[in-house]
Amino acid sequence: MKAKSIPKRISAALLCLALATSLLPARALEADEETVGQNPSEEYVCSCTEPCTEENRNMDCSVCGADGATPEDCGQSLSQEGEEPASGQLPAVITVTDFAPLAEDISAQTVQEGGEPVLPEVLSVYQLGENTEPVLVEIEGVTWAAEPEYAPNTPGGYTFTAVLPEGYALAEGVTLPTIIVTVEEAQAPEPQPPANDGISPLADTTSVKYLDEKGQEQTCDSATVVDSTSNTWTGSDPGGGWYVVNSNVTISERVTVT
Repeated sequence: MKAKSIPKRISAALLCLALATSLLPARALEADEETVGQNPSEEYVCSCTEPCTEENRNMDCSVCGADGATPEDCGQSLSQEGEEPASGQLPAVITVTDFAPLAEDISAQTVQEGGEPVLPEVLSVYQLGENTEPVLVEIEGVTWAAEPEYAPNTPGGYTFTAVLPEGYALAEGVTLPTIIVTVEEAQAPEPQPPANDGISPLADTTSVKYLDEKGQEQTCDSATVVDSTSNTWTGSDPGGGWYVVNSNVTISERVTVT
């Protein structure tokens, strides 16, 4: 009896397997068969937060975890030269290895009270080139910060330090250029000597006083006033040969004296 029960058990197991197979979702299998060979319409987007490498690839990302994906497919990979940086990546930073010296009249300036210093907006700097040799380039958009805060109407000394635009960093041991500005107190204008050495211009041409060759004061009854047209001087003129000047006079033509 026991020997005859073994075939029955095998038959019962096969029957259960057949019943279980008949219960599989046939519609789902049909759907899979229909999509074979077709391109999915869904566009996959990289979800990485760090660039993928050959050794470390984000298998949870729909792009980087796909079969045949390479690190270059990662949305966080470094961009090619001349292209915009990939999403989440900072632009490359240019390292400044040295600054070209400022002109002497720029690095140290003295301005009068109320004046403004000359602060260049472009600096010449050195950076490493392709062959690691320093290359001289110009940085535009440079600003300057004063210490203490610049007050043009307050005499004293001020130190201006260059502020580089974004995208530049200093190599180790390199310092930013500075400009020393000294504001001097405004000076009162120097007094000017009186015109004609203090001698007032003649008000008229009569009773003109003068000093003779001996230093004695004399008086002439009348004189002729010299102007820009007085180019002939004689002793028979109405002034009796005496000529006076009431102000600065320019005579362009030759003067004939008789």
